[in-house]
Amino acid sequence: GAVVVVAAYSSGHVGFGAVVATLTATMGDAAFLLIATRPDAAVVLLPISLTVGILSGWLVDFLGLFNAPVAQGACAQPNRVGRLRKRDLAYVAVALPGLVIGILQLTQSPLYDAITPDLFNAIGLTGVLLGIAIWVTSPVGAMTHAEDHPATRVAEETNFIVIWVIGAYLAYDYLVEFSGLDLRILFSSVAWALPLMGVVVGFVPGCGPQVLVTTLYLNGVVPFSTLIGNAISNDGDALFPAIALNPRIAIMATLVSAVPALIVAYGFYFFAPGFMN
Repeated sequence: GAVVVVAAYSSGHVGFGAVVATLTATMGDAAFLLIATRPDAAVVLLPISLTVGILSGWLVDFLGLFNAPVAQGACAQPNRVGRLRKRDLAYVAVALPGLVIGILQLTQSPLYDAITPDLFNAIGLTGVLLGIAIWVTSPVGAMTHAEDHPATRVAEETNFIVIWVIGAYLAYDYLVEFSGLDLRILFSSVAWALPLMGVVVGFVPGCGPQVLVTTLYLNGVVPFSTLIGNAISNDGDALFPAIALNPRIAIMATLVSAVPALIVAYGFYFFAPGFMN
């Protein structure tokens, strides 16, 4: 979606406010982790991020910032993964029963009690190992494309998120275990700077650092104000193709999104310090 908006701006079809609104409202793959683990926080955060994006876009257009396209450019499409692969079908075959079990667990259905721990662990472990194998063997230069088969897109995009989530949790646990650091105490000594840190991390392209911030929030290391500042300022993977299409505007939109991110983050820090923690 963000790529389409940046391309539309470059061709003069939308204003700079649309670019700011899109990149501000985008949380990236970290949103999936938050929805899966803290749906109560996601229900609050995502509408706030969307609202801030809309208001920021309106304000930017009202002020008339960068309304004239800076450069014209062709919309380079990412490389396709290619034809439907057997490993994509295998992953979907494992993911579907896992999805059903997850829904039964979230809805606290009586049917969930009939599922044995061995079956639960077998499906989960098989899915993780197969996902790692798909991630390792996927071409580095290829991204999922709208013309790819849905099973291919599910396998590629889901496993990208899973790998980063596993990496974030391992990094956190190993750091705590082997360094002896208590991150809660360490971060509490600089609590005033945590919202700013969340916003600054949001400048980093890609979803990996944002997944790490969400992981820290889920472990109670950083407050909700840090998470929402990061959610508003980060653009996820959308920033990479946006920079390729129109680097100056993509970077300017990212910097502009830092203003509402800081306002909202420190608003929660000062006026609702314990909210959703």
